[in-house]
Amino acid sequence: MNDNEIAEIIDLQVRAKIADLSEWKQVRWEGGRLYFETTKIVHELKDYSIENQILYLEKLLKSEFIIQDNLPSEAPDITLNFKNWLVKTISQLKIKSIQNSKELNHLNSTEIQMDGLGFDQIIVETLSTRIIEINKGIRAETPLSIIFLSGSTLEGILLGMAKKYPKLFNETKSSPKDENGKVKKLSQWTLNNLINSSFEIGLIKEDLKKFSHVLRDFRNFIHPFEQINSGLNPTMDTAMLCWQVLQMAITQIKENRSILVEKACA
Repeated sequence: MNDNEIAEIIDLQVRAKIADLSEWKQVRWEGGRLYFETTKIVHELKDYSIENQILYLEKLLKSEFIIQDNLPSEAPDITLNFKNWLVKTISQLKIKSIQNSKELNHLNSTEIQMDGLGFDQIIVETLSTRIIEINKGIRAETPLSIIFLSGSTLEGILLGMAKKYPKLFNETKSSPKDENGKVKKLSQWTLNNLINSSFEIGLIKEDLKKFSHVLRDFRNFIHPFEQINSGLNPTMDTAMLCWQVLQMAITQIKENRSILVEKACA
């Protein structure tokens, strides 16, 4: 069974789950309906791969529905509580996915060189300064600063590549469009756009694309309410995983940059 077939099956399952959640029901369960429904989902997904659990839960998170508790005299809306649980669970699964990755097991260095990316020296020096700051954060054990700097450095590198090869990035299906269907200026691209377009043109591989989106998710904790909604307080273990993703990104981009050179000259 290929990925598209699995995605279609999960789509059907999510639709059925939305219909089930949207139906008011009396649940005699300690902890109320929220505990009942979340426990049931965990049980239903226990035999799924981590990637398919994430796919299922992300589709559910993006869906529109209202779920109500079953207090005897009223039916309070607990949709936000349920979606906050989804956000937290997805984040935990993404951390677990990275921890299980063999590709990252060898990346435990605290040093990495920015040369070889093809950038002007001033850009190399600026990015190198961020790596120095990340190392300071590792020594001081400041996980949020490591995560923010790793995410912003990845964004800076990908944006730098996009500015060197704008035609290749603009022609990708993932390039963001305005209301008139015109590709937005590179300064308006999000990290999400840059990651997906970089994958399309062969600058990064499928594994790194997945890990980079996880780093992007944690980088969004720079907004306090994103962190509050997730219910997570990143530890040094999480921060070091994000640092490993950045190291992997720099290594892959150096290795694959020739692909962009060849395509630009074709």
